[in-house]
Amino acid sequence: MRAYHRQIVDNVVAYIAQQYCNAHKKDIIQTLLFKILALFDFRCLRQNGRPCLEFSYTARDRGPVPEELYKKDLSEYSLFSVRDKKGRNYISRHFFATDKADLDFLAPSEKRILVDLVSHVVENKLDGKLLSALSHKEIKAWQVAYNRQKNSTMSYAEEFDNLDDKTESQMTLVELNFIKYRELMDV
Repeated sequence: MRAYHRQIVDNVVAYIAQQYCNAHKKDIIQTLLFKILALFDFRCLRQNGRPCLEFSYTARDRGPVPEELYKKDLSEYSLFSVRDKKGRNYISRHFFATDKADLDFLAPSEKRILVDLVSHVVENKLDGKLLSALSHKEIKAWQVAYNRQKNSTMSYAEEFDNLDDKTESQMTLVELNFIKYRELMDV
């Protein structure tokens, strides 16, 4: 886990919540936020060989769920908060920014991925259902984990094809970066 992990998560979630609220004049619902976070993390993984947020994801019916944010006490974060809203037959969790996000905690490539993804989501008014479908299609690690067993833990390594069967000379630069990341982080 990177030294600034909590600050990175704090700023990324606050940025997404802030951009969504600016565009739609309402807080972002948990399902939508979680899909954006997963798409962001796995796009960073596929581009750079390491995830940005380093969450532990569970492969649930509606897509990847970052367990560090799911049904947890989030008081350690200072830039965002949550409020539960009661619906007819359910309670939904909504995230909102409490302060301005600082994306300088991200590498330039991570920042580009995040800004492009969030812009696409808000400009096209994508909802949780559409992003769930996109995460099912785009994130191979979700597909592998979900097919293995619903609600199982996803592995970042499953995003790559036959990674452990390849020699170094057969690997792409991204795969080599992931191997180094995995060794350092023991994931």
